[in-house]
Amino acid sequence: MPAVLNSASPLCSSHLLKPIRHDDNAARAQRYKTLTGKMAAHQQGAGLAPTAAEFGQWKEDAAFELVMRRLQASLSIAA
Repeated sequence: MPAVLNSASPLCSSHLLKPIRHDDNAARAQRYKTLTGKMAAHQQGAGLAPTAAEFGQWKEDAAFELVMRRLQASLSIAA
């Protein structure tokens, strides 16, 4: 059975989530910019393809963003 985080919990209030979301926001944005730059360069024949680790990090970043947005919208999270 999947674990479900209850977004009605006081731990999920938006004033508690903002610092968590903001702390790593610049790093996530930079990783995304780097990944898309590498993808574009590779498609144009001017660089190497992104690594599997870079795609894996992007996947984790996207999942984190999805969870944070659902929590801020007071939706439940199935993990």
